[in-house]
Amino acid sequence: MRAITDPPGEPPVVSFRGVGQRSHRASLIATAWLTRGTVNEVRPSLPVSWPKGIKVPNGRLRLSIVTGSAPAFAEISIWSNGVDKRGVPVGTPESVVKYSRSPNPGHQLMTPQDGVTDLEVSLPQCAACHVALWASWHVPEPFWKRQGLSRPPGENHATWWLKVS
Repeated sequence: MRAITDPPGEPPVVSFRGVGQRSHRASLIATAWLTRGTVNEVRPSLPVSWPKGIKVPNGRLRLSIVTGSAPAFAEISIWSNGVDKRGVPVGTPESVVKYSRSPNPGHQLMTPQDGVTDLEVSLPQCAACHVALWASWHVPEPFWKRQGLSRPPGENHATWWLKVS
């Protein structure tokens, strides 16, 4: 049985790069995170300000979640139809890849190493792909009780956006 670990104290940094390229930082746009006894929620502000896009010539994108506590679940969604005037991706994602820390039907397995969880996806052909990474961490009972809560707050989760071509 795996030891129960506390979630990170704040949403972690996420970097992204084409395989073999230098890293760039993804933009944290939304979160619900238990910190000092309170669930702090941040929602995306509109219009969405996307980070500058990077070129990924080989079509393989690697996202790295930098934290000692790997997420329980993660999902990468990729849109290739551009964004509307509010900066929100148009239509449904062209690709959605789901990950989990434990075997789970329909999910790829995440294997964190040395405080980093790397997720790799293939990009569809597009002039500018908009990519969202959503990840969640379990909040175990000992953790939320130490935070002074009398009932579970739900999961910590966050969303990051990035743009590639």
